[in-house]
Amino acid sequence: MWGNRLGWGISGAIVLFFLFVIYLIIAAGQASEPTKFINANTMATIKVPLNAVDVVPSMTDTADSEEQYRLAIADYKQHPTAYDTIIKKRKYAASDLKLPGVKALLDARKSTKATIFGANLDDLINYDNEKDDLEALLKVASTVKMIGLLRNADKEKDASDYFEAVFSLGYKLYEERLRFDELSRGDGLMGDGLTMLIQIADKAGNKTRAQALKQANADKINYYKNSIEPINAVISSIDPTTVAVHPGDVMKLAMDSPERMWRIEAVMKLGRQRYYSERKGDQLAANRVVKQLAKSETDPAVKTAAKAARDLTIEKYRMLQ
Repeated sequence: MWGNRLGWGISGAIVLFFLFVIYLIIAAGQASEPTKFINANTMATIKVPLNAVDVVPSMTDTADSEEQYRLAIADYKQHPTAYDTIIKKRKYAASDLKLPGVKALLDARKSTKATIFGANLDDLINYDNEKDDLEALLKVASTVKMIGLLRNADKEKDASDYFEAVFSLGYKLYEERLRFDELSRGDGLMGDGLTMLIQIADKAGNKTRAQALKQANADKINYYKNSIEPINAVISSIDPTTVAVHPGDVMKLAMDSPERMWRIEAVMKLGRQRYYSERKGDQLAANRVVKQLAKSETDPAVKTAAKAARDLTIEKYRMLQ
């Protein structure tokens, strides 16, 4: 009798073991569900946390300033030394004020919008480490900022024009935000412009304007810290622990986020998840979704991201690591 019980017990244990193995196989083939990370805050549209005209009162021209910024990009690419020398040597000649890129940023500072990369989506939405056009534009902005600093030190009255130009470009990069890098760099430029405009207002004894600018800068910093950094920390992470927890969240953002930039970043992340997710089901789901979006997505920017994610090869992925 005892032998039979022992035999049945061993048989039962074997059955349970194989059922558990089958469960693990099935579970491994399923995509992860979203976590509590997905909530009203993470599924919200990004907002520029300040009023541009409060910083640059003349920033009221509704014309698209794409042409000026593309001109600045082109001129830097053709004559990088002219700009880099100003930044490196911290000095400029009178002729440098007429550099096409410098003049373009000053001319564009009064505009409220710019489709800088919207007509050239591939310039930003790719897996390249360097974004040449964005970097070129940022170099021109650094040049304009340096000239502003030097003119401010010399007590030139138009120094604020240069800092307004830096802020204005940052605002428009932030507004366009096809990629996180564009938003982040735009946020930084806004901060650079605000910092110097605050100093100018303080020196002029304009306490009301200085306080208003300080509050705008504080609001910008707090918004970035609380509403943007937490989401980017998940999407951009390469930490194995974080990656293992959030594949379902990335999928949810890619499919349903009301914020286009987060959709684009999440889709680009799915391109990587095709190769490195711990669960086979998450790899398969990522592959399926990027193919689906590449075929049927109506937003051209998201569609461009999906095509890049779909076409990311294992060889290119390994080079990204």
